[in-house]
Amino acid sequence: MTYTFTVQSRNSIGYSTDSATLSVIAATYPDAPIDVIRDSATTTETEIGINWSEGLYDGGSPILDYKLYTD
Repeated sequence: MTYTFTVQSRNSIGYSTDSATLSVIAATYPDAPIDVIRDSATTTETEIGINWSEGLYDGGSPILDYKLYTD
């Protein structure tokens, strides 16, 4: 969602004209990772290598980490 802001100052005479407009996009949930694959180059007898690519949209804020779940 995009929010638009303008600011005015006020003294005993009244309000100023509007400031320049500032538009800000609020962060939302990012897209899910894509291209999730087993990486045979890093898979061993005791570890499974998994690779993925970042989703197409980060939600307007950098991705901080990922959670991996198993059944």
